Amino acid sequence: EFVRSADGLDMLTLDGRYVGLREDVVVDGMKMVKLELVSEPQLQWLNNKLLHIPSKRVMDAYGGDYITLWRCLDPPKDKKQIWRVQSIESAVASTNAQPHRGRAGGETMVLKSDSNHDVQLVVNSTPGGLFQHPVFFGHGRLSRKQPKEQPVILMSSVDWKSVSDPQTTHAGAFGQDFTEWSKEKVAERWVAGNYDPKHTSWVAVWKFPVDLNRLAGYKTIFNTPLPVGCYPLIDDDWWRPPSLHSDPQLPKGHAAEKLRCDLEGGGSIHHLESPSGIRVAMMTSNYFIKELWKVTPTEVSNVKQMLEALYEQGLYAFPCYGQHHAIVFYIDRADNQRITPGKLVEILKSPGRGDSILDILAKHARNHSSVMSWAHNYTRIYSP
Repeated sequence: EFVRSADGLDMLTLDGRYVGLREDVVVDGMKMVKLELVSEPQLQWLNNKLLHIPSKRVMDAYGGDYITLWRCLDPPKDKKQIWRVQSIESAVASTNAQPHRGRAGGETMVLKSDSNHDVQLVVNSTPGGLFQHPVFFGHGRLSRKQPKEQPVILMSSVDWKSVSDPQTTHAGAFGQDFTEWSKEKVAERWVAGNYDPKHTSWVAVWKFPVDLNRLAGYKTIFNTPLPVGCYPLIDDDWWRPPSLHSDPQLPKGHAAEKLRCDLEGGGSIHHLESPSGIRVAMMTSNYFIKELWKVTPTEVSNVKQMLEALYEQGLYAFPCYGQHHAIVFYIDRADNQRITPGKLVEILKSPGRGDSILDILAKHARNHSSVMSWAHNYTRIYSP
């Protein structure tokens, strides 16, 4: 069970003792971990994931042929949250499903969500390419597994098998942010549209790795913030300011979803958002760090110098490289307020100060002109 600690964290316990990590193991090519009982709290439940606090590692929970989900029994008893394991069969594509293209290029449909709301979906793929059936895009909460109404795509189980293959998209690209609907459920939930989906099962997906944009037949979705993963907002602690800074609505360590907005002219911009919709501005770490999973001492030193210089301009930022590959623009020291994307735009536009901040970012970036392009796009998309 998970027991809520004095500081409000849900910690994993077994028979009244804390559970921690013992060792890493590899099973059928998949890196996994063994657990053990420990004296101090180590594993925190965080938005459908486990956070190992000492190492700042975030883990998904998987079984061999299923995905393991945890459901909290409500209401909690005696200030304890009792959690029940619920196994759901993984998406398995039918090899007998036949293509059903409908009216190529103009397909639409409306499905009834798990919460009994109509969700309108429009085709977001072109005939041919990787896909045997149309891929649909919409905005809503089709599945109860989704934390809120958000962008979602729907593809046939046959296509999902191809798309989720590690040879097509990187391993773990979609995390647990998907659910399969059987043919029977689709038939029950279909409301209207010029495309009839009842011939096969479908998979709803609400995580949009950039790999999708490279798939033949998939149409990149522009100028729309798309969810790309929810992980804790952890400061990598490369540099500490003279004073502590925190925001009560989005504290460090709490869950934050990264959203990517792809741009028609190329590139993308990002922000972070709590499950309740609280936003904070960010810049992808790739502007300053070449690799996604490896950072050099020189790069760390460069980022530290940049953070110090930004702080002198009244902007407190920190690296969240390990979780979100982000430089988080957290607190404006001028008014001690959290820096939302809109507020960052105002700062960048402010005479004198905005130019100084851009000069600092450009000085420490791997490419000076890329920062200017980022600032232009950020201002264009996030202007209030």
